[in-house]
Amino acid sequence: MSLENVIITVSRKGKNLEKFAANYPNIRSLKGFLSGEWDLAAFDSCFKGRNRLGDVDASIELNGHTLLIEFKGAKNGMNKGQVLKAIRQAKYSQIVTIFVFGKRNEPEGYLKIEPDDSEKGFKSSGYTLADYDMICDQFRRWAAYAQENNLVSSKSEEWDEVSQVMQGLYS
Repeated sequence: MSLENVIITVSRKGKNLEKFAANYPNIRSLKGFLSGEWDLAAFDSCFKGRNRLGDVDASIELNGHTLLIEFKGAKNGMNKGQVLKAIRQAKYSQIVTIFVFGKRNEPEGYLKIEPDDSEKGFKSSGYTLADYDMICDQFRRWAAYAQENNLVSSKSEEWDEVSQVMQGLYS
């Protein structure tokens, strides 16, 4: 089950406060989604200084390559720590991060930080104006790169490993 094209009604004390259409194809249970978010601040004491856990809006792995995507309402909606994390992940873990700016499903621009072979070890696109099609193009380019530069030697071997790990969770 997915929550595609559903009508959500918010009510309090028998009075309807809000009614709207929603489209959440990757959410299986709205109740679980709304009540199941972890309190990441509960783990702050595990890390020194101002370091703390943060969520990832979206991620994908293809052929051993990882793309992280952070959606921001505005350019000023991100902090220096998020940029530092993206730079370090590009330099040391070969992870590409794309920050997408704009309203929900209406992108206005992006900032891409990705690994490269320069002395710095990463490159930044700088803020780039972009619409939905241009963002999709960035995602497709990354996917094509991951396809052309496969890091995985045996997909079937890893699926066997997945089965073993999962079996350990349910035994």
